[in-house]
Amino acid sequence: MRIFSVPVALVTLVDSQRQWFKSHPGIEIQETPRELSFCAYTILGDDVLVVPDLSRDPRFCDNPILATTGTRFYAACPISATDGSKLGTLCILDRQPRELSAEECQLLCDLASLVEEEINIHDLKDAFARLKESETSLKDFFENASDMIAFVSPDGHLMEMNQAWLHSLGLNDSRAASMSLLDAVDPADRDRIAEVHKRTLAGQTVFNFEATLIDAAGRQIAVEGNMNCRFRNRKPGYSRLILRNITERKKVQALKDGLIAIAAHELRSPLASIYGSLQMLKEDAAQGEKSRQWIDMSWRNTSRMMRLIDDYLDLEKIEAGQVNFDLKPLELVPFLEQVLEANRGLAQTAKLRLTLDYQDAAAKVLADRDRLTQVVTNLLSNACKFSPAGEEVSVRVIRVAKGIRVSVQDHGPGVSKEFRSQIFNKYAQAASPQGPKKGSSGLGLNISKAIIEKLGGGIGLENLEGQGSIFFFELPELKDTVS
Repeated sequence: MRIFSVPVALVTLVDSQRQWFKSHPGIEIQETPRELSFCAYTILGDDVLVVPDLSRDPRFCDNPILATTGTRFYAACPISATDGSKLGTLCILDRQPRELSAEECQLLCDLASLVEEEINIHDLKDAFARLKESETSLKDFFENASDMIAFVSPDGHLMEMNQAWLHSLGLNDSRAASMSLLDAVDPADRDRIAEVHKRTLAGQTVFNFEATLIDAAGRQIAVEGNMNCRFRNRKPGYSRLILRNITERKKVQALKDGLIAIAAHELRSPLASIYGSLQMLKEDAAQGEKSRQWIDMSWRNTSRMMRLIDDYLDLEKIEAGQVNFDLKPLELVPFLEQVLEANRGLAQTAKLRLTLDYQDAAAKVLADRDRLTQVVTNLLSNACKFSPAGEEVSVRVIRVAKGIRVSVQDHGPGVSKEFRSQIFNKYAQAASPQGPKKGSSGLGLNISKAIIEKLGGGIGLENLEGQGSIFFFELPELKDTVS
């Protein structure tokens, strides 16, 4: 560089592994390992580093670069990024020992500032270009997504909607611009969706909720979706709403349920007649051994079909709101003791022990005794089904944030990761370690879920794969009122 009368001037960049040269007139090599880099020392500080004779400096005297390049003099000024982190240096090298005056040091700093500014401007241009590209990609994804996406202001106004939203509701841009979220929701669902929006403004993400929208022609559109909020300066900025149109899926499900319901109703009466006849034949002592075996097999299969149909019709009534729940205060511990006693024979047959553990014997809930018995019996039956002989099925009653939790723990293989999301679906059946179990409809947990939700609670699973499962339900606690 003629300004300093040196043969070599470099713009170096240094990372955790290496040093490489952005510009390197006067030298052939283009990079070195970091441990051989002079500049790795320079970027440890903020000032110009001047080494008049590298061969006499203990930091550099044994550096092999001195021998390969003949370098003796080194001076450099660090170059920083916009965030203050060190990027590298502007350095000058000479093959003769020499000094650098104060004026030359200042000039080297001024030139380094120009290099730093140029690098940062270039990086900012690259960053801006990448940002624009990312923004274009996101906009393209937003507009062309098959799901309905909208941004909702804290006061419930629809700020922006994608094409799927407009197309699904039959709206044009001008009409959509004046709408609130609740304007698009069926009146029957507005309070619930308003509550979902309120929860997102409080910082929650609400998953997998269902709702019914109304399109421009007044038709209903079934949707499911998620909603969360983007905060700005710790205040709600807007909520992001993603919905999926499930109208066709609902229609198919309704058609399927209708066909099953018709089949169940039509089969119930003839099956009951067959079941009664087989029961009478089964009790007839005059039957031969071979005939008795065939009758027993037919009776068991008919019993299984009867339970399947009864379970289905039971679930159908619950979902349709045709079951009246006789809600009364219920002391959980005495109630559970009775249910466990009623199921002790089942446990003994499977060579299992039933135990009950509780924190407060006076814990109460408001529930339908018969329906809650159905839930607990189903959980106990599943636990016995999947537990190996000699183990314990334990029932616990504890207080949680949402009220009272009743859990049933087994020591079986647990629920596989693939099956967990389906466990409460209709006809869901996991394989038992003893092989397929007869007599199960696959509706028990789905019915239990429907009952607990009708009672104002929730049901779930804590999985201990390889060690067992804990199925639980939670109900609001009934507090004694003080008069």
